[in-house]
Amino acid sequence: MMCHAGGVGNKMTNQKKNPIAFLGNVGRELKRVTWPTKKELTRYTWVVLITLAFMVAFFYVVDLGIASLRAVVVKSP
Repeated sequence: MMCHAGGVGNKMTNQKKNPIAFLGNVGRELKRVTWPTKKELTRYTWVVLITLAFMVAFFYVVDLGIASLRAVVVKSP
């Protein structure tokens, strides 16, 4: 048997019945968010792009190694 603390189940049911109220709650929550500054956003973007470049290079090298190993195994009689 499930127990809902603080009437959570009722709140979810009301949100399903009233999408306008749900969107209002979403708007209020978005106002509470601490958004990054332009400088932080630029920095985080560069971190992601550099990490992505390293991951691409890593998997490219791994793929080349596996392909070379496969070529050696397939050629051997």
